[in-house]
Amino acid sequence: MLLPPEIQLARLAEICAPQYMAQSNKKTDRIWKLQDAKNRFSEFVEVARAEGPQTVSKHGQSAVVVVAEELFRKLAEKKNPVSFAEFIRRSPLKGVTLDLKRHGAF
Repeated sequence: MLLPPEIQLARLAEICAPQYMAQSNKKTDRIWKLQDAKNRFSEFVEVARAEGPQTVSKHGQSAVVVVAEELFRKLAEKKNPVSFAEFIRRSPLKGVTLDLKRHGAF
C-alpha cells in the first residue's frame, strides 16, 4: 500500500532525523538562513553534496534539512516492505474480540 508522497516524506523525516542527529558532526554542520540558502543556492547544494546534510532555518527555527540524493535514496530504501494484508496478519491484536455493540442513546 503506497502512502501519499507528503506522508512518505514526513515518515522519512521521522526515521532519518534520529540517524542524522546521531551522525552529526558539529565541525561541518551548518545552519543556513532561508534567504542565504536562496541567494547562494548553487553553493548551498554543493556544500550539501560534499559535506553532508545542511539545515535551513526560517524565522530562527530549523525548517528543513537538505541532503544529497545518494544519502536520501539510501535512507529512503525500504528494508523489508510489507503489504497491508501482511501487516494486519502480524498484528499483536490478532484474535482480540472487540465489543461492537452501541451503548447509549445513539
